[in-house]
Amino acid sequence: MAVISERLRRLFRPDPDDIIPGHPLFYWSTVKKVASNDLTKIIGIVPVVGYLILFNDSILDSVQFNTITGTTGDEASPFLIGGLTKLRMTFFGSLCVTISFLIYQTRRPKALDNASDDFSFAERVRESYSVVEMKALERDVMDANWQKRLGLFWFPSQGARKRESRVQGFREDLRPKFLTEFRDYIDQASREWWIGQMNSRPFSRYAAMVFGCLGYLLLAIPTIDIAQAVIADILSEMLSVMRS
Repeated sequence: MAVISERLRRLFRPDPDDIIPGHPLFYWSTVKKVASNDLTKIIGIVPVVGYLILFNDSILDSVQFNTITGTTGDEASPFLIGGLTKLRMTFFGSLCVTISFLIYQTRRPKALDNASDDFSFAERVRESYSVVEMKALERDVMDANWQKRLGLFWFPSQGARKRESRVQGFREDLRPKFLTEFRDYIDQASREWWIGQMNSRPFSRYAAMVFGCLGYLLLAIPTIDIAQAVIADILSEMLSVMRS
C-alpha cells in the first residue's frame, strides 16, 4: 500500500527534487507523431465535408457501399457495419484527429520546433545559442520549482548536484572560452531542459494523444470493413473463375 501511495504522490504531487523523467510515450515529441503529421492536415478537411453529408437527408438516403463489392439487388451485404455508421465514424474520427492537431499546435513547447530529441537540442544549443541564452537555460533548470528530470545531470560521478549556478558570472562576449570550459555541463543542462519541456502541460499532452488515437481508431474501422468486403468479393470471383 505504501508503494502505491508513493507512486500516486510522485504522479500527482511530485517533489521538485524527485527525478521524474516521464514516459517517452507521452512526451510532446511522441504526441507530435500522432497529432501533427501530413495525414492530420488532410483529415482536417473531412469534418467540414462530413457535416454537409451527415445533415443532408437526400445524400444519406442514397449512401451505400455495395457497388464496390459487386453486391446488387437483394443479395446480403458483405459489410459488417452499415453505410451510415461508417460515415459517422469517419466524421467523428476526423473530428477527433483535428482536435488533437489543434491542441498540439496551440499547446506544444516551442523547443520541439528546434529539435526532435534531447541530444539534437543539446547540439543546437552548442552551435547557435548565445552565452545569454545558455545562462537563461541554466536559470530555468536551477529554479527551485523546476522538476528534476535527468538523473545523469543531477547525479554526476562526483556526487549530487546542488541547485546553484555555475555560469551566471561568466562574460557574455567570450563564447568560445565559455563552451570550452562548460561544454559537458551545458550539454547535460540542455538535455535536462528539453526533457522538462517535453513533460510540460500534461493535461494537453494526454488530451492530444487520446483524441488522436481515438480518431485514428474510428477512421480505421470503416476502412477495415470495406477492405474485408472487397477482398472477400475478389476471392469469391477468383474461386468462380477457377471452378468454371
